[in-house]
Amino acid sequence: MIQIIELGVDIHSDKVQAKYMQIIAELTGINTVKANTENGTITIVGEVDPFKIIKKIRKAKMKAEIIQVCPAVRRTVPPYQPEVQHCTNNNYPPPYQPEVQHCTNNNNYPQSYYYPPVVTRIAYSDPYDNGGCYIM
Repeated sequence: MIQIIELGVDIHSDKVQAKYMQIIAELTGINTVKANTENGTITIVGEVDPFKIIKKIRKAKMKAEIIQVCPAVRRTVPPYQPEVQHCTNNNYPPPYQPEVQHCTNNNNYPQSYYYPPVVTRIAYSDPYDNGGCYIM
């Protein structure tokens, strides 16, 4: 079970704070560690026994005491839903819709079959080539 553990420690310099953080970070099951130098507290969130933390800190010849231990409450955040604003102003023209013109011919065939495509071929002779002809 994830819990929030608050320890009272003597933090009088950045070096001492770094030492506490290093000792606590070596333990497994810790999610976050926050140190408050003004109040002299360290807040630990994770699945770890508070007595193991105290034992580890005291083994390093430093002082610590447990202020409080409470279970962590998971906050449920609702998924993001953007606000949809519908336009009620009738001054705008309707969206563009192209006109579709259907081709009608006598044989009821589609237009591509009724009018065969025109194929254009260009013959090009190179004056520098000895009579060669290229079709493009």
